[in-house]
Parts: sequence; C-alpha cells; structure tokens
Amino acid sequence: DNLLDTRLRVAAQRADERIGELGPKVTREQTNIIAREELESALQAGVTQQRELYARIPEDTAAPFNAARSAFERHRAELGSAQQTDIPGVARRLLSEKSEAFFGSHRPPGFRDGETTIKELRSLQSKLRAEARNARAGDRKNLNMARISDSIADAIDDDLMNAAAGPEVADAISTAVNFSRNFNERFNRGTVGKILSRSVAGGKQVPAGLTLE
Repeated sequence: DNLLDTRLRVAAQRADERIGELGPKVTREQTNIIAREELESALQAGVTQQRELYARIPEDTAAPFNAARSAFERHRAELGSAQQTDIPGVARRLLSEKSEAFFGSHRPPGFRDGETTIKELRSLQSKLRAEARNARAGDRKNLNMARISDSIADAIDDDLMNAAAGPEVADAISTAVNFSRNFNERFNRGTVGKILSRSVAGGKQVPAGLTLE
C-alpha cells in the first residue's frame, strides 16, 4: 500500500523536476507528456513487483473458486436475457457448471469439488482484468461488462486468500493479493486508470499530450 503511494508520489516529483528543467517556455503538451511517461514508469514497476510476488507462490496450490462462482451466479441472476452477454465469455465458459476445466474431468487429481489451481484462478483473473480495461476503452464502451469483470476478478482475490496452503505459502499469497488489490485500485481505476487506459486497438485512450487536461 505505502509502496504504491510512494511510487505515485515519486512519479509526480520526477515529473515536476523534469518540467522544471525545461524552463519557463515549457508547453502544456510537454508537461502532459512528461506526466504520462512518469506514470507509465510507475505502472511498469508495479507490474514487475506484482509478477515477482506471485512467482513466489507454487502454481499448483489448491484454491477454492466459491467466491468467484458466487459472484458469477449473482450477476447471472440479476441480468435479463438480453444482458447475459455482458458477463465476459471467459467467465461463462469456466464458471458455468458445464465447465470441464473447473468442474469436470480436467480437475487436478486429489482436488475436491470446488477447487482448482492458483494458476487457473490467476489466469482467469488476468483475463477478467483485461476484459474490464477493454470494456472501458474506445468508442464502444460497455461499463456494465467492466463492472461485472472487476467484480468477479475481485472475488477471485477472496478465493486466493483461502487457498489450501501452509503458513509460508499462505503468507506469500496474502502479500501478493494485498499488493494486487492496492495496485488495481490505484492504477486501473479512477483518474490514474483513465489516464493510463488504452483502447481495444492498443492505442492510448487519453493522448499523452492531454494527460493533465
């Protein structure tokens, strides 16, 4: 938590220093570009640390997917027929009872009903985060899909925290999940998330020259 806040403060400080070095003739566009570059640098540092934290956790560790499944079923029940496609396809494919990956013969040997590996949960969570970002980007936004994607991805954090692990692995999971929660809150949502978001085609949704507009 504090580390992410520090990264954002350092990004702002470095941006101020770089802008100051350009002198009084610095343009608004130059200021905006520098601010975005420093935010993107902080983002990449956070992504790297998040990857390193999860790398400490054995991918084959058993974890429940009850919270993710409950979130999926709640959204499925609250939506009318025409809105069911607002639930990301990857969630419908994996969290439906028809899913072979989570419910069927592909369940790892020795795992109980309602359990899968941390690798599978993290893979699903990553896809859901990407779906949320894409649903907020471009000219054809689908904010309902973004909301649902984030909701199920957030529920996966709860499942990860309940993984069947010894004290050392459980501590590593707690550290990684808490960092990931804070990282997502600061860099994928709110003002910073809007600035750093990209269109579905991969372009920057907010042009660098308009970062602070």
